[in-house]
This record gives sequence, structure tokens and C-alpha cells, in this order.
Amino acid sequence: MKKLKSIILSLSFLCLVVCVIFFVQFFIESVQDRKEQEELIRKKQTAAEVAIPDAGQTEHRGILNQYRILYEENSDLIGWIRIEDTPLDYPVMQNKEDKEFYLHRNFNRDYEYSGLPFLDINCSLDPPSSNLIIYGHNMKSDAMFSCLTEYLNQDFYREHPTIQFDTLYEEGRYEIIAVILSQVYKKTDDVFKFYQFVQTEEETEFNAYVQNMKKLSLYETGIGAAYGDQLLTIVTCNYHTKNGRLAVLAKKTEEWN
Repeated sequence: MKKLKSIILSLSFLCLVVCVIFFVQFFIESVQDRKEQEELIRKKQTAAEVAIPDAGQTEHRGILNQYRILYEENSDLIGWIRIEDTPLDYPVMQNKEDKEFYLHRNFNRDYEYSGLPFLDINCSLDPPSSNLIIYGHNMKSDAMFSCLTEYLNQDFYREHPTIQFDTLYEEGRYEIIAVILSQVYKKTDDVFKFYQFVQTEEETEFNAYVQNMKKLSLYETGIGAAYGDQLLTIVTCNYHTKNGRLAVLAKKTEEWN
């Protein structure tokens, strides 16, 4: 009996040590992630305040001032996504060779579990695809795309109805059309797969995508889209079902202040 108690106590202590190590590691990584995010934001803001002449280098021509320095550091940078008054304020990346390169890598291309938001490898910015799909982790902290879960509450949507997504060359504001809960389906499943719609030249296909998204929306936003509008879909994991996803669909608006 004493031996059993000793084993139980030893296992309990071991579990406690593992939990402490896990939470300490989580805290350290969260602090590090936040420092890296703040440094990227600082560089962007500093560059925006400096008039940088358009150099003769073709790859830099036309790039907005605030993104030139960051682009020089990592040419996988394709833009920046931000939702006002939330922690979501990050560069957006795209690696043409590896579709999930930034799933667990930071801006310096080093391993980091939280990764960075990245544009679907099938999407293009020049010319822009009909629908730009951006993925990001749903972290247990407030990092990355975790704040998207707040859109499950319609009151949060009313307070945050727009998304700012800049490309390297143009600032952009997007009005939210729909907020949906879905999942990654099997290839053989004959269902609407929101993540497969990237490009179309057909008005009927465009309209069908928007209608399907609005039909799945958790609430009515009063915002629609017409063929020719630039769409943006931002996606993160959600745990309502196996392989669950939360997606927010928005359209680019001409208004920009």
C-alpha cells in the first residue's frame, strides 16, 4: 500500500512538473511573440514617417514606404492585416515553394509555433485573385487570428465591421459580409467547400460563392457583394467540430480614410 502511494505521489509530482514546464514555456513564447510583433509594427510605423525615394531597383518600385524596409528583410512579405482595437496587427506572407512555410515560422524564417498569417498559395496579387484567402493560427493567447473567435458574437461584429488589408502597393479596407463556422472536408465529400474558391471569370460562380457564405453566416450583416468586387476571406481553426474552421468573408470598399 505504501509503495502504491509512493508511486501515485511520484506520478502526481511528475505531472505537476510537466504542467509547470508547459506553462512557463507557453509564457516565454507568448512574450517573445509579442516582442517580435511589436518590433515589426515599429519598423513599419517608422518607415511610414520617412520619405524614401523610389530607388532604381525594379522590385522596390511602387512599394508603399511603410513596407519597403520589411520587404528588403524578407521578400515573402505580400502585405499587412489589421483589425482596429484588437491584437490582430501582422504582416502577411506567401512562400511560392511551400504553401505552409509560415505555419510555424516567424518573419526571420526561424521556427516559431505561432507562425505568421499567410496568403493561400493559389492566390495572386498581380493581378489579384477574385478571392484572397489568408490563414492564421487560433492561439490560446490573444496572438495571431485568435480574436476572430470574437466574431461569433454579433455585438463584436457591430463594433469591428471592417478589416484593413494592405498589399505592398495599396492600402485597403474591407467590409465584412459573413462569418461562418465550417470545416475542412474530405475530397470525396460533395459539399460547399469555402476554401476552394479563389478565382473565377464567371459571374454565376462568384454570386454562388457569396450566396453560400451568406447562407452559412451566423448572422446577417446587411453587406453583399457584386461580381467584380474584390473578396477577402480570413480563416482560422475552431473547435466546434473535427477540423473545424472559422471564416470571415469581406469585400473591398472604395472608401478609405
